[in-house]
Amino acid sequence: MNEKIEAPEISKENQDFLSLAVKCKFMTRDQENEVITHLIPRLEEYSDYQVHTTLLELDILSEDEVDFLKSIRTHLSTKQLDIRFGKLAVANNFTTPDVIKKALDHQADHFKKTRRHIPIGDILVMNQKMSESERTAILLTQNRIGDEFLKDAMNSLVTSRLDQMELSRRFGSIAVKNGYVTIEDVNRALKIQSDETLKDGKKRFIGEILETSFNLTPKETIKILKEQKLFEKRRLSLEKALFKYNSEIKSNQMLSQLFEYRVSKDKLEAYVRINREYTQQIHAHNLINWVQLMGIRFGIIGEDDIQRFLSDAMKGSELKIAMGESPQKGKDAFIKFYFDPAADLCRTDKNLKTRTVCKKGDLIARRTPHKEGKPGTNVFGQIVPPPCLETCSYRVGKGVIIRNEHEYVANIDGYPMLYQDQAIFVTPLKEDTKKIINVSGNVNVDDAAAYRMNHLEICGDIDPDVTLQCRELKMFGNVKGSIESLGDVEIKGGIGGAGSNSDIVSGFPSIKARGSVSISKIVERSRIECGQFFRSPNADIVESKIFANHGIIAKNVYSDGTHPSVLKLGTPDNERLSQLQARIENKISEIDQLKYSAVFKEMEQHLHRHIQVQDEYRGKQNALAFLIKIMGNLDLENIDDLG
Repeated sequence: MNEKIEAPEISKENQDFLSLAVKCKFMTRDQENEVITHLIPRLEEYSDYQVHTTLLELDILSEDEVDFLKSIRTHLSTKQLDIRFGKLAVANNFTTPDVIKKALDHQADHFKKTRRHIPIGDILVMNQKMSESERTAILLTQNRIGDEFLKDAMNSLVTSRLDQMELSRRFGSIAVKNGYVTIEDVNRALKIQSDETLKDGKKRFIGEILETSFNLTPKETIKILKEQKLFEKRRLSLEKALFKYNSEIKSNQMLSQLFEYRVSKDKLEAYVRINREYTQQIHAHNLINWVQLMGIRFGIIGEDDIQRFLSDAMKGSELKIAMGESPQKGKDAFIKFYFDPAADLCRTDKNLKTRTVCKKGDLIARRTPHKEGKPGTNVFGQIVPPPCLETCSYRVGKGVIIRNEHEYVANIDGYPMLYQDQAIFVTPLKEDTKKIINVSGNVNVDDAAAYRMNHLEICGDIDPDVTLQCRELKMFGNVKGSIESLGDVEIKGGIGGAGSNSDIVSGFPSIKARGSVSISKIVERSRIECGQFFRSPNADIVESKIFANHGIIAKNVYSDGTHPSVLKLGTPDNERLSQLQARIENKISEIDQLKYSAVFKEMEQHLHRHIQVQDEYRGKQNALAFLIKIMGNLDLENIDDLG
């Protein structure tokens, strides 16, 4: 068969159908030649003869296979239109490329499952990714709306009442120009249309009104709509936008080979660098489109500066093409204290800071609120928040109220304090109701019990073997015994020395005070523990042990080598811990006695011995039972081993 003669006689539609059947492997190339041989005579009789009829007659394809090929052919032809539909939609900013891709994927999946083609415009409108008017505009541009559907298409093309009126006027102008109706007829039809819309919101096409009321024929309506369709296509200019879009893509591909861009770490500056030398003229707006495609959209410099760079720059040259706005830092909040938060909590002393006393209603602190900064914008158009600010907000404790949101006011008389840099409170003033007992002579063992837990002022000494317990103590004599105080101890004399017990380990003069201890004269062979300060600025320390939590002040420290002097900040090592451990062990011993732990342990051992005896008897019983079973077997000669 001579293909050069046959090919022109077969229509493109029939050729495409045969090619599709071969591609889908419904038939072979030999079968295709056989079909063409039978097809030629039929085409000589009927020029519009369809090739699928021959395929059915020769029993090469079934009716289902022919229907399937027809659906694929329709799908493929429509698919090409839908791809261009997507390009038009993106070029005119109706939607984005990602949305188009998802719609085409959905279209393909639906066809595989149902063999039915859904136009991409229907998918986009159904998913609210495009409006009816946008879809209609693209379909008009592609000439995909039949004449019989033009009336509905025109109604879908408008989105507002003003658009509807303008569209109706254009229809009326064409009708008058062609001589189908008069201007008066069009004006009355427009009035009818407006009244109906205001009355019930119904939009009736002006062509319908002219047909029913002013003798316009349906044929004339179709002719007007065809002419109006051409006008609307020119007005929409969607193809022009697509051409510009495709041109920009080609231009950006070329620019990507000539230039590269970089962005600073903080994204506030963008640079363009020339990678290759070029001879063609590049316009500034093309480079701007390219960097915008890269995502750089804010702070782009002027076209004149860009054009000078493009004209003069050489390979390797770089231009700062965009600069964002840096965020402006605000002001941190801060609090002004009207007292010293770091003041010592001890009583006033000439060597320490003086605590502030406030009265109810006094302002003890004022907070100045923070001032928000101004956000910036990076070269990608993204908002850059300002740096975080310090709000500097304190809670209030007892004795403090907040006034006007930012003022801390004392609610009682007392000492203002800042607790752990978190809360402000006021501790109340303590009334001086303490009763001081004056002792004119020495304190012996018999007197110690009478002075217990009082505020004392002693003119004499404290005798050896005396342990005096008090709240606070001020004395003018010497200490030869022991003192235990809940507060401060002030001794105008000394401690230890001549006449005191010489054993530095036990029985020596000692002082234990939760407050501070002050001694004016010598400290010899003694032991002193104080919760705050030890002070002896004019006295020597000789062969003594001093423990103080906050500080030690002494004139001289001596030791003879046999009994060293020890000065240490803090409490004695493990002394309290060992005492507590001893008490715990005593309590555990008492608990064991109450629980009869020893008795229960003895009973447990006795029971364990009985269980062991029982297990031995059970083992012997099992052995005897096995022997009895063997002795009952008459075939003893068959047993090789009785072990």
